[in-house]
Amino acid sequence: MVAQQGGQWYILPALIVFYVLLVEIVGEKESRLRLGMRTMGLRNGAFWGSWALVGLAYSVLTSLILIGTGYAAGFEYFARSSFGANFALFVIFGMSLVALAFLLSTLVDSAKLAQTVGLAAVLLSFVFQGILSAGYGGLVDCLWMQPILDWVLAIRYIMQLYPAFNFSKCFFDIAQMATSTIDARAGKVLPGPGFHWSDLHKTRPVDFFGFHIQNPPPSQSILLMLGDLVLFATLALYLDSVMPGQHGSPQHPMCCLGVGWQGRCCGRKQTTPLGRAATCFCSELDPTDVL
Repeated sequence: MVAQQGGQWYILPALIVFYVLLVEIVGEKESRLRLGMRTMGLRNGAFWGSWALVGLAYSVLTSLILIGTGYAAGFEYFARSSFGANFALFVIFGMSLVALAFLLSTLVDSAKLAQTVGLAAVLLSFVFQGILSAGYGGLVDCLWMQPILDWVLAIRYIMQLYPAFNFSKCFFDIAQMATSTIDARAGKVLPGPGFHWSDLHKTRPVDFFGFHIQNPPPSQSILLMLGDLVLFATLALYLDSVMPGQHGSPQHPMCCLGVGWQGRCCGRKQTTPLGRAATCFCSELDPTDVL
């Protein structure tokens, strides 16, 4: 049961952290607390860095509690798999949702709307994960079937931008090796070989209704979640800098290319690509304040 339904239920701790951070960040913006802190000299990097540390602390804590509870309950998935692999899976998944909460917070202006968006995201993700978890993740495995149609390949690429999809893929890769399986022909329960850290880089063969599928290694799913994290965080920083709001004058939409305010940042003219890119993430200055 844990191996079959874990892909749906084990995302809940990370979704709760996602909801809490989304509501709290938007609440700060709505109550103008961030504007007050900016008046006292708070920089964008310090603001987002502090929330990232909070998200990391929550993700590590919930992951340790989840894994520890699974060990205490004697679940095969946790008892016969690598602690490091599970810890990396849950923490990186949690941080990718933290970055998604940052991104959505730049698009929402009120705490009530943030609550509505957060609850909708949690409910839809939970239901969708139930679909992905059907048949021990068989639907996920089908996306790697060969030969593959172009539209199926497009769906796979789109789904890989969804952190919970990559979580399900990696979770079932681990579960297939860590948990027991039923041999219907022999009428026996066969214990799995266990999942070790080195297995993160091994492909997993699957026979699904007569089709032979060679799944990519679990490490690929973890790397894709890291990619989602970087993508969401970058978009959050960019939108926070260029969208109008109560936290100061926005940057030019093409600020990363050096367009707007003569390529200046923090009162200094930037001539290098790195310096121009930094203009998006400096404090939002009014053009009249630039020297």
